Amino acid sequence: MIRQKLLSVNYLKGRKGYVPMACVIHISDGSEKSVYQTFSNPANQKSSHYCVDFDGATFQYVLDENTAWGNGIVYRPRAWIVNANKGINPNLLTLSVEIIGFGYKDITEAQYEATGELVKDLCQKWAIPLDDKHIIPHNSINASKSCPGRVSIFKIL
Repeated sequence: MIRQKLLSVNYLKGRKGYVPMACVIHISDGSEKSVYQTFSNPANQKSSHYCVDFDGATFQYVLDENTAWGNGIVYRPRAWIVNANKGINPNLLTLSVEIIGFGYKDITEAQYEATGELVKDLCQKWAIPLDDKHIIPHNSINASKSCPGRVSIFKIL
């Protein structure tokens, strides 16, 4: 079950005519409470569509039809979605999934299970292929980031 905690700031209503074509996986380096507080502060200009806590509890912060601000700056991208759509903000083309944890250690089995279920449902809803070209780490958009740390995309798939 996904619990809605929809933000009132730090996202764009709509997607400027685009639809989600990939999911981007992030690691929080903080608790769900601290992530929600960060995303709720307009000065931070950050957000994700979803957040998966240590126990697998899943929260939705931004509706899929809207644009979360999770992917930040594009720098030496490896992700096909960015390279094939140069000049288009990747936030318009993606769904962002924040996983609670710390980049220096792996996430819990409950998080892998919940994230896998969430990603599978999103892929089905938006006709996104369930593979490593469409379920991508944040650092494949911005190579200067280590995000999502030790999270295995393949264990999510």
